[in-house]
Parts: sequence; C-alpha cells; structure tokens
Amino acid sequence: MGSCCIKASSNTNDTLREIQEETSSSDLEKVNDFKIKIQNLKREHQRGRINTFDLLRDALEELDLTEEPINEHYELGKILGSGKYGVVRKGVAKNNPDFRVAVKVIDVSKLNSQFHSLIQEILTLKKADHPNIVKIHEMYRDDETLYLVMEYVDGEELFDFIADRFKLKESEACDIIEQLVKSIRYLNTLGVVHRDLKPENIMINKKTFQIKILDFGLSAYFDESSQLRSKVGTPYYVAPEVLNGEYGKECDMWSVGVICYILLVGYPPFNSKNLKKIYEKIREGKPDYYQSEWENLSKDALDFTNKCIQKDIYKRMTPAKALTHSWITNKKTFKGEINTTVLRRLANFKSPDKLRKEIFQVLVCNVQPDTIYKMNEYFASLDVDNKGEISIKDVMKKFEELKFQSSRFDLLKSAYAENEDLKIQYTDFIARVLDITREVENDDLIRVFQHFDSDGSGKITKDDLKMVMKRKGENLSEEELNELIGQVDSSLRAGKNENNRTEINFETFKNYMLKLSPMSPSLRDKEQFKFKGEATFSMDILDDSNTQAYVDKRPTSIGSRLNSSSDSLGKKQTSFDIQMEYDEN
Repeated sequence: MGSCCIKASSNTNDTLREIQEETSSSDLEKVNDFKIKIQNLKREHQRGRINTFDLLRDALEELDLTEEPINEHYELGKILGSGKYGVVRKGVAKNNPDFRVAVKVIDVSKLNSQFHSLIQEILTLKKADHPNIVKIHEMYRDDETLYLVMEYVDGEELFDFIADRFKLKESEACDIIEQLVKSIRYLNTLGVVHRDLKPENIMINKKTFQIKILDFGLSAYFDESSQLRSKVGTPYYVAPEVLNGEYGKECDMWSVGVICYILLVGYPPFNSKNLKKIYEKIREGKPDYYQSEWENLSKDALDFTNKCIQKDIYKRMTPAKALTHSWITNKKTFKGEINTTVLRRLANFKSPDKLRKEIFQVLVCNVQPDTIYKMNEYFASLDVDNKGEISIKDVMKKFEELKFQSSRFDLLKSAYAENEDLKIQYTDFIARVLDITREVENDDLIRVFQHFDSDGSGKITKDDLKMVMKRKGENLSEEELNELIGQVDSSLRAGKNENNRTEINFETFKNYMLKLSPMSPSLRDKEQFKFKGEATFSMDILDDSNTQAYVDKRPTSIGSRLNSSSDSLGKKQTSFDIQMEYDEN
C-alpha cells in the first residue's frame, strides 16, 4: 500500500534561478543582436554602399530562415486578408489537418525600401509573449516570397464584430479595452509602440471575448529620450502628434480612445468623407460627444474616453493610469480569482526546460479556448502591475493572503528574499499551471507531437528538432541539439535507432509531458479520488509503493483500497483508490 507524506524540494533557490535564466536574457539578446545587425545594414544602405535589393537579401540572411518549400508542410487555403505586400491565408499542417495556422505570404519584390516594416514585425512577434498578442510559429522563404506562419485566431476582426452589432454593451466594450490597454502596457515594457491600432488589426473570439492584436508592420522601438518622426497609421485612429511628425509611445493610447469611442457609440469621433477634414479635426483634438448618444452610458465611460483622446500628451492617460481608472475597476467582472490549486501548482512545479517551453509555445495555441481563457484569467489575477508578466513578489503575497501552508511554500519564501526581482513570463506561467492530465485533450498532444515530428515518421529525432528550430529562425549547434533532446532522454528512457540516436515516439512524448505536469509529475495510471466536504488535493504517484499527498485540511478519516486484476492476456493491472472524508466546517 502507498504511504502518504509531504515532500518539498531542497533546491528551491536553484529553481528560482532557473526561472530568471529562462525568462530574461538569452532570447532577448538574440533579438537585440539581430536588431543591431539590421541597423548596421540600413546605415550601409543610407551611405550608398549597398543597394536596396542587396539590403533586403542580407537582412533575410540574418534571419537565418529555412529554404525548404512551405508546401511540403502546409496546405494553404482561403485568403483571410490582404495588404500592400501580400496576403494572409489560412493553412493546415499536412501531417495533421486539425493544426491550423495563419500564413502571411509576402512578395519580397514589392517591399523595396519598406523591408524594415517586415523586419520590425518579425522582431516584435519573436520577442512578445502575451495572451493578447498573436504568436509567430515558423518562417519560410524562397527566392521571391517570405512566409510567416502564425497563430490562427478562431474569431473575427473586431471591425466586423462591431459592424454586425453596430455598438456593444458598455461592459463588453470595457472588457475589450482593458485587454487592449494591458497589451499596450506590455509592449511599452519591451520598448515597442504599435502605431497602427485599429479594429481591423484586432481579432476577437465571440465566445470568450478574448482579443489578439495582429499586424506589427508599422510598430517601432522607441527611446524615452528621443521622438519618432515617420507619419504612419490609419486616418481615423492616428494621433495629432503623429500628423505633426514628432511623437512617442503616447500615440497608441490616443488610438485606444478612438476605438473605445467607436465601441460605445458605433462611429468614430473624427468623421468626414473628406480625408483632409478628418486630419483637421484630429489636429484640433475636440471629439463630439452628442448627448443623445452618450446619455445612456456611464460618466466613467465618457471620462475614460475623453482622457485618452487628449491632444496634450501630458494630459493623456498612460496605460498604467488607464488600468486604474474607475471605469475599468468598477466594471470588472473577473471570474478567475486565483485559488490554492493554482498556487500549489506554481509552488510544486519545477521550471520547464527549453524543450518543454518550445512545446508549450505550440500547445498554448492548440488547447481548447475555454481552458486557455481560464488560464489567462489566472495570469491576469497575478499580474498585479498589468505589465504582462508575474512578479515572484506578488505570488508570495497571494500565498500569504490565502494563508497557504506547505513546507514547499516555506522554502520558496526563504529563497524569495534573495530573488525578489524574478519574473514569470506568460508561456512559462501556462507551463507551470496547466494540468496536462486533466486540462489537455489527447488530440491536443497529438497535434503538438506532429508539429515536432517534421518528417512525419512517427518519431521525433534530433534532425526534426533542428529543422523545427530553424523554421523559427534559430540555427542550433550540435551541442545545443544534444542538450535539447537529452532533456527527454534524461527524464525518460527514450528509444534508440540503429545508429544509437534518440528517437521519441508519441507515448514517450506524452509521458515526458505528464511527468512534468504540475498536478502529477510522474503519473502513469489513472487515480481515483472521492471527497466529502471541500479540499484542495494534489498527488504524485512515483512508483508502486510511494505516494505523496498535499491536503489543506486534515481529514476525519482516510480509507484506501488496492485493486488487482488481469486482462485477457494475463497481464496484471493495478489501481489504487483513496477515499478521504472531511467535516463540513
């Protein structure tokens, strides 16, 4: 019979250091190095030392993209949208039609000197990790075309969503605007200004109302000590300072105000059939608030909108101020308040290794929307500063708030004193709290496995991982690849081929994910729990004789039963039932 005990890791400081290493420098350094190389190429171009074609070619070379044909891996379907330099098509993976993507197909010959817009979009999407910003999966290229394989968002453009309904309920508008402002605040922490926020660049899921920002082609990196000067954006949404040719990150909050106005009353604040008159009204900065349109809306909604559409950037609300405005805080109907189960997963779960992080980048786009929506709400409840990341400091506060007790927490608390500046990024949070055993369907795991099985052999090899990472723009060394696939081999005994090279079949892949699941790190068989009253419970079945358990309340009685049987082939099957009873008080 299994014995129950509480076990806590003694290397919590190491775990916290792992978090810091994972979420800080390595990926951002790669992006920043690339940015510097591109800036150097642009200077050479400006000095007349290289022509536009060579500039574009060299820039694409720096991206280190795979030149394998995209049609070997994806079937491109209907056009979802179009732009000046190409189209966006719906795509499905050839080895798994359930794996859907959006593919931006760009005609390189049409880019000319505007190539930097494309490079900027790639830089931003590679760097961003936020629930309301679309993810980039892979990149392909041939002689004339560049393909950006991105997350497929199940929904419609916010523009069409508004057009179908004319205007939204105030609470619905508030929910959308809150998500939008949080995204801008996050982008600002990356040093990015979007510069083209509009309903056409925002997708919305009609069921969950979750939004995703698309199209970062006009985005730019900003410096607090200098101004941007390019006149970009879309007429109805562009800020007056952009028209004047000298502006900063504040221009995005103007666009938020315009979008908010449209969501609430159904038309833009600066309207005319004449483009010149639209610009004149924007420069004047005085939107019309017709009483007949606004009388049924709250004073908070009017005040919020007005404080965004301020001509004076010093009077205009910042994202941080906007998120503390009474319209946002009073209308909030948050349902995903963090609980001890989620906190326990955070406390108990070892930091994800690089391979698992790569897996979750794909998995988070394939899990059922309702599940991810719930995880996003948990993330939001711990993202106290609304910066798109979670501070360990805030996690500790939540532990204490809920009077969370465990020896694991005591270790975390003592280690925190030396690591109080640590942050958890969005995908890392999902990897820590998403319970593979209960919240992820087997089909979801199959889709992700097939994504990494690049040659469709039914096994993931080192060559597969090399190709998958190259499609992301990362050319890993032999040493890095050995480390990546070794993370599975050291965790589980993966199979070997005739050349003694590691091969990961689906069962091994699934067990690798289950072993690191926050609820049951080494779970192999189904377990059964029966409760009376309420309790938060997590269990880790390590082998046939050892069982770990955590319980918030002491049970009044514990019963257990070991069930043994044999299948038709005589193979022994064992299940272990635990029954605990609790007082209602």
